[in-house]
Amino acid sequence: MDAKIEGEDEDYVKIYVNDHTGIEHDITIEKETGDIPYHDQDGYADDPDERSPEGMKHVGQAQQYAKYYVYRERGYDTLDVDKNPDRLLHAAIIVAALSTNAFEDHFGDLYRQLKSHNTDQEPVVHVEDDVREDTFFVYAKEIACVYPHRVPG
Repeated sequence: MDAKIEGEDEDYVKIYVNDHTGIEHDITIEKETGDIPYHDQDGYADDPDERSPEGMKHVGQAQQYAKYYVYRERGYDTLDVDKNPDRLLHAAIIVAALSTNAFEDHFGDLYRQLKSHNTDQEPVVHVEDDVREDTFFVYAKEIACVYPHRVPG
């Protein structure tokens, strides 16, 4: 994929993205939220219900790439928190830098729960054995970091 920012105003960035099949996507991204109020292209059905699975994939990839490109080139916070590579890296660095005691204070319950799946560790949250066998578990912990706003340029 490649992209070119065509212009911007106070609220929006206009960007063209060429997807892997060569289709050009005309996309407008809201600077503050990363929302996409406008997306036009001539390679796939306009109505998402009429798009092929392949078309849905290409449209979604073009939107994600546009958000990433605007973030990298202009510094606007257009990426979802869980998809922002810098925030994920910062969170990993912050967690890795915690002392053993601080890690235990913040993540001890999560660590014990994960460990309980493969050891004799008593779980923090008890799950019935028959549920445990047929269920895929995802555990999450909120991590709040304060970031200075990145100034474009």
